[in-house]
Amino acid sequence: AAREPARQQDGGHAGNLGPMVVVGRDVPGALRGGASGIDAFDAHHHAAERAAERIEQAARGMQQPRQLLRRGQQADAAQGRVDPAGPWAGVFGPLAHSIETFGLPETLLADLLDAFMQDIVKTRDGSDYADRDELLDYCRRSANPVGRLLLHLYGVHDAQALRQSDAICTALQLINFWQDLSVDIPRGRHYLPRSDCATYGACQSELLALQSTRENARLIADCAHWARTMM
Repeated sequence: AAREPARQQDGGHAGNLGPMVVVGRDVPGALRGGASGIDAFDAHHHAAERAAERIEQAARGMQQPRQLLRRGQQADAAQGRVDPAGPWAGVFGPLAHSIETFGLPETLLADLLDAFMQDIVKTRDGSDYADRDELLDYCRRSANPVGRLLLHLYGVHDAQALRQSDAICTALQLINFWQDLSVDIPRGRHYLPRSDCATYGACQSELLALQSTRENARLIADCAHWARTMM
């Protein structure tokens, strides 16, 4: 239910929100307040990015939340010191409460911000991902923190659980990429690594034109298999 407003804001597209959409459904009532703070933080960045009239507007809009996290000013935000007319007024209040109540690791929230900013910059510059390692590093910051934050709410901190969570969140992120190619490419970005494109002889111009070719089909099928093996 917490995801519906974000879907309505951006016309129904869930963007890169696979992990939060899936795991957020099963959070018990006692932890729902903490999950809601994480969810609002996660959803608002994606909605702001997609709704921005220009990429530069989105980049400028990211500066305030980044500064708030860097300076440890979540409490200030909760006390109304963030511009009440600004886009973050309804985000940092619940987030500050969740951080204080549940001790959420701020480094994980900073990773999410860093990944969102990377999305904005890559879209602005029309750049892509060189190889799978670079894409996995993006997933480490854009998807894995969601699972780790929820495990933190449950008091789960062992290394095996964290590894399994990272694998699941990354897989969900990759699945979201491959199913959303027809949506992301017209928006000026895609996540198919250049090295994989080269391996299958996929033509960049044909990909950008959303043309269905044997090479493109083999490329996407292999990427889907890669995601499946990580689950």
